[in-house]
Amino acid sequence: PFALSFAITQLITSEKDIKKILIVLAVAGGILYINMLKYGLFETTERLGQEFAGNANAFASMVLFSTIAAMCTIYLSKNKILWIVMIGIIIANYHMLILSEGRKFLAAPLLFLFILLFKSSGFKFNRLAIIGFVAIITIPIIWNILVRNNVIQDTLVRRIEMTFAILEGNTGYMGEGDLERQRMITKGFEYFTMSPIWGNGHANFSYLFSLDDAGGHIGHFSHNNYIELLCNLGIIGFLLYYSFYYKTLKSTAKIHTKANNIVFTYIIVLMILEFGIVSYYLFYLLQ
Repeated sequence: PFALSFAITQLITSEKDIKKILIVLAVAGGILYINMLKYGLFETTERLGQEFAGNANAFASMVLFSTIAAMCTIYLSKNKILWIVMIGIIIANYHMLILSEGRKFLAAPLLFLFILLFKSSGFKFNRLAIIGFVAIITIPIIWNILVRNNVIQDTLVRRIEMTFAILEGNTGYMGEGDLERQRMITKGFEYFTMSPIWGNGHANFSYLFSLDDAGGHIGHFSHNNYIELLCNLGIIGFLLYYSFYYKTLKSTAKIHTKANNIVFTYIIVLMILEFGIVSYYLFYLLQ
């Protein structure tokens, strides 16, 4: 994947090339949606993506990537027909994100839009009224969909309520999955203290956690990129990894071109998401 990504970057010579890549990424989400309708993949009793993708969060992260690409295409283009197509893809993607029940993936596109407009205005507040208008229009619509669909109401709404419980520190209202993630993060920090400088080795959180897990199953990850990196690669690996983020943010923060605004916003949103996902295994998120 990295070799392919490197080859593609060598072909990018202008903002026009970036637009083409973003359109392809966005359209990929639309094609996925059509194929899922065609093969009846929406008919499931589990979180969407769990059965055919193996992991609902991994599926949601790919849909999120397509959604952000569609938003960026609208931001870069003046073609109204293309806008309509991209808006349709965003709506389709949100349908999949809602059914995947990925709370962070539902919030991320709105956060991306907010930061992108904020950065585009030179970090001024004169465009935030647009965000308020979008929120006023979309939140009641989304909530109406949730309360009218009993399946979503019983799952996604409950998971959102659990999120507020976590923020309030109310462990008694947390779901089993949230408690397990909390335990993984705690364990991950313990493993980090075992070898804080160099870490325990790439992907070794999974092995170490399997020793503490009654079933001994290898394949878990900490659900937190910062903890996963500290556990596996130590402080040295952690600093090397995030030095890329730092340099990218530093080089794009003061220059308010559209391309720079997109890159800056994407890195910020990704860093926030990384409190709930392990992104350094998901190569496509950084390519």
